[in-house]
Amino acid sequence: MEKAEQLRAAGRQAPGDAEVQYELGNARYDRGQYEEAIVLFEHALEEAPRSDETKPFDRAWLVRAKYELAFCSFRLAEQGDAALYAKTENILQVIDLQAKGLTIREEIIDLWGHLLVKQGRYAEASLKFEELIESFPQSRLVENAWYMLGGLYFKMDCPEKGRKAFEQLVFNFPNPAYAIGNDSNADQDTDKGGDENVLLYDYNR
Repeated sequence: MEKAEQLRAAGRQAPGDAEVQYELGNARYDRGQYEEAIVLFEHALEEAPRSDETKPFDRAWLVRAKYELAFCSFRLAEQGDAALYAKTENILQVIDLQAKGLTIREEIIDLWGHLLVKQGRYAEASLKFEELIESFPQSRLVENAWYMLGGLYFKMDCPEKGRKAFEQLVFNFPNPAYAIGNDSNADQDTDKGGDENVLLYDYNR
């Protein structure tokens, strides 16, 4: 955290403070320094109203910054601080409302679905991925959404729905990025007692 405080102090000396802090936060995220990134994103959001009074930051920028904050919180939760799942979900609940009409909403729904999977809340997660497919059919995230749905349906003992989801994946994406076994393998793999990695790839934004 000391390094993040030094970055914060340096950013205060720069013009366009909120944007500087936001870019510094992204740089720290890319290096896997999530705690420092959170400090920087939070500071960017604090400074945004004061950074340029003649040209306020628009809604899309503010929602994006909050989304990045949520993503870093999600990463820290994955690393063992499970309490941060709740914090992440609280942020997502707020920005989901603020993101109406913005394309970033597809990323919010996608992250939310993965968060629910990590918590073992499979029925809720499936609803998020269904919403993503229905609301953003052209999104680059749809391929993964179908894959996730297939695994989730098998987790919830709905093998027929699972097979149909995988059929949709292969139909819409003839060369899917995810390995899909035959039906018997899917049944076997998704029976391993709640390990979400059975149906997840390594999630990256």
